[in-house]
Amino acid sequence: MKGSASHYLAQRAADGNPIRVGLVGVGQMGAGIVGQSLRVPGIAIAALADTKPERAVAALERIGSDPIVIEDVAAGTDAIASGRTAVTSQAEMVPSLPVDVVVDATGLPEMGAKIGLAAALAKTHLVTMNLEADVTIGRLLRGLFELSGRVYTIGAGDEPAVAMELVDFCRTIGLDVIAAGKGKNNPLRPAATQDELRAEAIAKRMNPRMLTEFVDGTKTMCEMTALANASGLPIEVPGMHGPQADLADLPLVFRPKAEGGILGRAGVTDYVQGDVAPGVFVVVYSDDPDVVANLDYLKVGPGPYWALTRPFHLANIEIPMSIVKAVRDNRPTLVGEHHMSEVGATTKRPLVPGEVLEGIGGDQVHGYSWPAAPFEERNLVPLGLTFGARVVKHVPAGSPLNLDDVELDESSVLLRAWRLQAHLDTLGLGVLTAPS
Repeated sequence: MKGSASHYLAQRAADGNPIRVGLVGVGQMGAGIVGQSLRVPGIAIAALADTKPERAVAALERIGSDPIVIEDVAAGTDAIASGRTAVTSQAEMVPSLPVDVVVDATGLPEMGAKIGLAAALAKTHLVTMNLEADVTIGRLLRGLFELSGRVYTIGAGDEPAVAMELVDFCRTIGLDVIAAGKGKNNPLRPAATQDELRAEAIAKRMNPRMLTEFVDGTKTMCEMTALANASGLPIEVPGMHGPQADLADLPLVFRPKAEGGILGRAGVTDYVQGDVAPGVFVVVYSDDPDVVANLDYLKVGPGPYWALTRPFHLANIEIPMSIVKAVRDNRPTLVGEHHMSEVGATTKRPLVPGEVLEGIGGDQVHGYSWPAAPFEERNLVPLGLTFGARVVKHVPAGSPLNLDDVELDESSVLLRAWRLQAHLDTLGLGVLTAPS
């Protein structure tokens, strides 16, 4: 169909002018994007960065690409012009190469800051799967990309973007959104460690640190914070409610307390543990008799609360949708337009002075979502800044980590970006806008 994303890509393929993608990170998600690119006419991996260039070369050779390891932008430009894929260990170089869009598949907040700032300065679109960076400096990145005239966006296929599609759908057709969120894919174990999960991670061909981030709830906290900041649906309580609830339970659980539910207010972001995973949901409400009758007739349920779901999300496989929207339409898939929530760090075990924190996916802290106001009032440490921070006080297990508890890594680019974002917030310029 003309006007569709697939038609646009087919036309670019026919014209011999595929969208040139610069991909950073060849872990589980990045490798999937490389493999998928072979099956998407109109998209080509023009540049690929990884800390281990040999891993990038191997991933490209598996799909019949012709990679070459390059040392500088000039060599990369020549390689891409000749039809080869430029491979580098220097992630910040990728936005300066002749690519149409950069995809960040690293999941590392420090790397996300470096890639994001480089892409904004190079005026190159950025599609990120790095929610860990977004929940730390997303407001700053959004503003910088608006000034550059390019798109900064969280990628399609991740739960926040998929859930936001449902939220927008319901708002567009006039249904009140009572709650929106995801089903958590693993049983919640906040104190989980890499050592406990190593065997399971190996069996699943996953990095143990990544699996730990999933199991201890960090990833869910980041994802739902991104959804809250995009949708304007706040997190009602620190850590969210996260009830045990299956699909049939959703309209009964996510309703006001006065009606037997768990909510103190309507319109929140949350998650559930149950059979909703790996999908996303919205719970909606209407008191219009005709709407109630129609939804009952259509077998959605008797109302006045209903659950609408998408039972899957395809993660990296859906990234081409965001690539097309950015390059063709100059529009994001998902971006934080509100400051509703932050992700802090809660200790998994007692911490003692002198310890250096491993950050996300380690055995010291896990991510914990907070409404923005109490997060700032309590002077809490953003989760992304925990890597390399040195503990200066005794901190009990289960405690939210305060900025007074640690010395942050002053060499961190992420830290400098976060401080700039905080300064702009203080000046009332938390979301920069381009001059008219």
